Amino acid sequence: MKSKKLSIFLLGPGNVGKELLKLIIENKLTLEQNYDLDIRITGIFNSKYGINNKEGIHPDQVNNICSGLTLTSDTITSDNLPNLISHNPKPSILIDTTSSPVSFDILLTALKSGSFVVLSNKRPLASSYSVFHKLHSYGLNRIFYETTVGAGLPVIRTVNTFMETGDEILEIKGCFSGTLGFIFSSLEDGMPFSKCVEQAKKMGYTESDPREDLSGQDVARKIIILSRMIGMEIEMEDIEVQKLYPSSFDKYTVKEFMGVISKLDKKYQEKFQKANKRNNTFRYVAKVSKKGCTIKMTEAAKNSDLGNLSGPDNIIIFKTKRYFDRPLVIKGPGAGPIVTAAGVFDDIISIIKIIHGV
Repeated sequence: MKSKKLSIFLLGPGNVGKELLKLIIENKLTLEQNYDLDIRITGIFNSKYGINNKEGIHPDQVNNICSGLTLTSDTITSDNLPNLISHNPKPSILIDTTSSPVSFDILLTALKSGSFVVLSNKRPLASSYSVFHKLHSYGLNRIFYETTVGAGLPVIRTVNTFMETGDEILEIKGCFSGTLGFIFSSLEDGMPFSKCVEQAKKMGYTESDPREDLSGQDVARKIIILSRMIGMEIEMEDIEVQKLYPSSFDKYTVKEFMGVISKLDKKYQEKFQKANKRNNTFRYVAKVSKKGCTIKMTEAAKNSDLGNLSGPDNIIIFKTKRYFDRPLVIKGPGAGPIVTAAGVFDDIISIIKIIHGV
């Protein structure tokens, strides 16, 4: 009896995408043996170009992309993506590790054609509520997005477990940005704000434009996803978000922005020094409850759960009807391509188990 073919189609061979491809290659044989599958990577596309082969892209080509080969104009253009994805051999998994705000139509095409979808890209789920609802209209076991909140931490899974077992989530609070966690820990250690941002960008923690993180928009997308999962029909404008830089800085290019943020060094130095005298520090804290959602810089005791946080770690605190007096705490690394890719890979394994009937 022949093994069942499984097609994997990747959008976004960037930092996370490359790490994911490595994981798939490294674990392919074990998965095929354990689940009686013939796993084939049938498509790899960036925003403009890509490679596609229904019978499976040659391993050498995949390895070249993992090693840094850029997809260029001598490959297939992305214009034909919807057609390629809809005709991708089934069962198939479409993976979106981009940060594209316009991948919704492609994701919808995949779902309509019977594919599973895995996202580390928060933007489609955090756009309008109608888009979120539409993506879920094909069933919860067709779309997976564990890494959209907390990278490799089991945050989405925990929310689903609460909901499926009849618990009521009363409040979700915590630090949801590994990037800002790193920046705030560095500020606490005395590093100037501008240097903190430069270092975070160099280490790959920030988005390509650090304002995505510093504006609170990246955290807000995570909060929207969690809020909608617990039944709130919420939009971005419903969230109270504190920016970490003046709005006047939005007019600059990324390069210009990186040049002017040193103007904020003194402000943040004074804030942290004053908090330190009270044996406190600052964290960028988001809170979700039925009363609303807030994201802001919050003073916390150094010996508290929030104040103890260090580096790019996330902490998410769930208060529910069952976990009321002693809330459930999830803590761990919340940024970085390796842990994010591992989380995406775990979603892939969950889908493989569905296909196999486990």
